[in-house]
Amino acid sequence: NLLPRGYSPVGHRWKEERLEEFFSHLDNFDIIALQEVFSTPFWWGCRQKKLISVAKEKGFNYYVRSPQPSWRQIIFQQRFTDGGLLILSKFPIVERGGVIFKQGGQNADGLACKGAIFAKIKIQKSHLYLFNSHLQATHSEMVQNEHYSSIRSQQLLELTKFMHEQTLSDRHSGVHASPWILTGDFNIDSIAQPAFADEFGYIFNNHHLESEEYIQMMEMLQRNLPYKPRDILKEALGHVPTRPPRLEFPSSFSLIFKHKYPQRLDYVFYMDPEIRLGHYLVINTNSTK
Repeated sequence: NLLPRGYSPVGHRWKEERLEEFFSHLDNFDIIALQEVFSTPFWWGCRQKKLISVAKEKGFNYYVRSPQPSWRQIIFQQRFTDGGLLILSKFPIVERGGVIFKQGGQNADGLACKGAIFAKIKIQKSHLYLFNSHLQATHSEMVQNEHYSSIRSQQLLELTKFMHEQTLSDRHSGVHASPWILTGDFNIDSIAQPAFADEFGYIFNNHHLESEEYIQMMEMLQRNLPYKPRDILKEALGHVPTRPPRLEFPSSFSLIFKHKYPQRLDYVFYMDPEIRLGHYLVINTNSTK
């Protein structure tokens, strides 16, 4: 992720180098949804603004970013950054918006204005709704995971309500409604935690076992959205881990138990208001391998 300047905790270094590497791949895409590109108002050297500026040079003339925190939110709520969400598009964005979750999260997450953004993108004669979100993370201190799961569940309810509100006119326009894509870092591990495993992910290959929280998330999305969500990456490749087994020994002892490996936290859901047999969305999944 890209944290504000002056803040470099363990595991979040080399920001400028990673940003330059990211710039080298921009030409391969037309629409990009990013998370953890944080911006702090009234602070020097914003990397998010630099990213937007370079993207414009490469043809991404349209963008949506998270709502920025006000002085009141910074001072009284201690929310120092925006939600870190960004949508970049080479196609025109005709509608846009964002929301800050009322259930703002806890620990480090509570310092950011976590929420969701959307863009209605015009692609030739059609439109696409793209939603981008980032939910509460599970932190490694001695707090039960159920506590963080409860926060994510409340944020998911706010997210689906936001999606309903932004697409209401489209769904009741009397013409063919536009398809949706919902993507983001949901911090919900789809890969079940085995009863025993090493912290490097080598002993057990658990990718085919779905976690209870993933199942609950899919049930909630199907229950609260008008169209059935399709987990595109799962359909194409299975539960491909966001964090695969470690390739080398961690550089510091504090990193050894920082995260469960392997795990999958990121998702792309596709929703078509007029599902037809043999009608599929074609996406590039090579970059997830």
